[in-house]
Amino acid sequence: MNPSSNLAPPATATALRSERTTAFLVPLLLVALLFALRILGPSNLTDNDQERPAAYILDAVKNGHWIIQKDWLGDIASKPPLYTWWSGLTSMLVGRVNLATLYLPCALAMAGTALLVAWTAGAALGPRGALVAALFFVANPLTAKLVALARTDAVFTLGVALTATLAGRAALTGRGWVPAWIAAAAATLTKGPLGLVLGFAGLLSLFWDRPAHRRWHGGATQFVGAGIFVFLTAGWFFLAWRDLGDPLIQKMIRSELVNHAIQASENSRLLGFALTPAYFMGRFVPWSLLTLVGIVHALRHPPADPTVRRMQRYALAWLVTGLLVFGAASHQRGDLVAPLMPAGALLAAIPVARWTQRWTFRRLALVSGFLGLLLALGFQWDHTRRRRDAFAESQGCELMARDLLRLGDRYQPTVHVDAPFALQFHLGTMHFAVSPERAAALLRSGAAKSAAVSDRDALTAALGSDATRLRVLAQWPDSPAPRLQIVALEPAP
Repeated sequence: MNPSSNLAPPATATALRSERTTAFLVPLLLVALLFALRILGPSNLTDNDQERPAAYILDAVKNGHWIIQKDWLGDIASKPPLYTWWSGLTSMLVGRVNLATLYLPCALAMAGTALLVAWTAGAALGPRGALVAALFFVANPLTAKLVALARTDAVFTLGVALTATLAGRAALTGRGWVPAWIAAAAATLTKGPLGLVLGFAGLLSLFWDRPAHRRWHGGATQFVGAGIFVFLTAGWFFLAWRDLGDPLIQKMIRSELVNHAIQASENSRLLGFALTPAYFMGRFVPWSLLTLVGIVHALRHPPADPTVRRMQRYALAWLVTGLLVFGAASHQRGDLVAPLMPAGALLAAIPVARWTQRWTFRRLALVSGFLGLLLALGFQWDHTRRRRDAFAESQGCELMARDLLRLGDRYQPTVHVDAPFALQFHLGTMHFAVSPERAAALLRSGAAKSAAVSDRDALTAALGSDATRLRVLAQWPDSPAPRLQIVALEPAP
């Protein structure tokens, strides 16, 4: 398929520039809209284990732990800190950590990945291919969720997509391997060495496309790039190990890498090879169906145009390698397939560009943009509806934080026992949780003026006879069975 012959070109260079601008601008506006709706809507910080990354960011900003962080329970971070650094530095520029600075790196990562998808598809298919590929990446259930989710998946997706884009270009030209290796280091510093594997996975297609294979090595720049990669990733790990010692190795290497990737039974491996494609199909619906069409197209009817064919095979190698890697792991989670969505979007865009070649670009932009808007909003609404309990709990923590702040300094400092960390997040603090016994001792001595608890009975038991002086300052919900309380000890008579 040759874009210059099969797809009706615009009449003027001005029209071409306009189409390219539209192809890049529409997905960005859609990401911005989704981000704004999530920020202005109800909080869901207690959902999807977002409290741990939020705690890491506050640990860096408030406690100065930028190399390696811990959560409010004292557990070491399980992932490298690039997302923490990004959000933390943004928070410092703003002046405080809030939901906007927590989620902004995720939205920027999704927007950046959409631009990379549009650029890659546009180079092979023209503006219409760029538009539909980028919209496919944005208007799906997973992107609607990740655009404002405090986890590493969105930033990791950008790192993998940037690595894949730069590596693919370097494989064709023989130049630019150093930036590709730096992008791989960024992906690795977000979520571990899997970033290197997924980012370079598309290069396997070079053994399929022999003419491109002659330039892949890149000469001495490969060694320079690999050296920078090792310096950045191993250098950070050494600094983190120097701070925490063997517990870091136990957490990140043995627990995260070995347990999640290696220690899997035969049955769980077989199940993973079935679950991972199912996750991709479900998280990327409805475009995953078009991805299947693109895969069949690549295997049975490869495009005659070498640029389109090369992009198609590169994306297919990226997608299939990722499915195999995730399928072989013992740890299965639907959101993990996010770094494979750019490859799926590229594959899906090829048949759609062919089917709509008789459409004007204006018609394609209106139809695809409107459909993308409806789907993205619908996916976000559905996620909010299905997770309403988590949204309610997050809102409760935010309301409790406001109540505690209104009480003033008289009831500060507050000791946190087993309350959700979302309470501390909205307070802007990062204190480690303590046992009920320790909280009772701090309240008796006056070192703490109040306590945040979910299980009040445990604190009451620890206080013993002093429990009669316990007073409830605020609670959520306001019912006979509250899930969160702020309590204080009245002065002894």
